[in-house]
Amino acid sequence: MVIENGSSAVAIVRPSADPNLRTLSESLRLARERGSTATLDGDFAADLEAAIKSRRESLEVSWD
Repeated sequence: MVIENGSSAVAIVRPSADPNLRTLSESLRLARERGSTATLDGDFAADLEAAIKSRRESLEVSWD
């Protein structure tokens, strides 16, 4: 799909050739193979929520 502004093409939208998706189990396996010592402690959810709330711009998208 081509998005145009007047007669000029401004963007081409198409599926990604390589979505590079990884399952959680694959991510955990790779972390173990790489010797990761990272852990998700009990405060992880609260830390993540605080980080999201600290963003200045909205995470919501409006197509109006």
